Amino acid sequence: MKLVNNRFVQAVAVLGVVATLALVTPRAAHAVAVAAALVQVTNTVASPAITQDTSKRAGQLVQLICGSGFNITQGAVSSCYEFSLALALGPPSSYRVPAGQNLVITSVELSNSGGYTGDNLLYLGDTNQGVNYHQWSFSGPNTIEFQYPSGIALSSGTAPAVTSINGGAFLQITGYLTSN
Repeated sequence: MKLVNNRFVQAVAVLGVVATLALVTPRAAHAVAVAAALVQVTNTVASPAITQDTSKRAGQLVQLICGSGFNITQGAVSSCYEFSLALALGPPSSYRVPAGQNLVITSVELSNSGGYTGDNLLYLGDTNQGVNYHQWSFSGPNTIEFQYPSGIALSSGTAPAVTSINGGAFLQITGYLTSN
């Protein structure tokens, strides 16, 4: 009888500990444990698992400079060029968003140039489609930066171009490529 009673006390003690742990452990930990059992990712050289946000991967970053001689002439439509070592090696060709991808613009840096310090208006458009995507109004000799956390998306095949309305300007675009 004493042996049965002793085992009963031990079983109740173990159940008490388990119940206490179940009450103390947050519900999120229970959900993570269940989800971890359902999802398995294998990271191999042949099939690498992406562990970084698309906008942070170096191979997807794009930096464009717009204008002929990197200066946007008043009233003229100026193409944009990818800022890279290729610019130093020879005449650049106009940038076009690669097939099957979108360009997401995350920041724009602009300023007046050529001694112009008045009010200015820049339009970002597409020379192929004749569409204006965005416009910026600014003034003075200052350099201004606009951030777009959610991004301005340009579709595949778009050839970004800029037009300055009132005076010379400089424009630099930073963004990243995503798959369609």
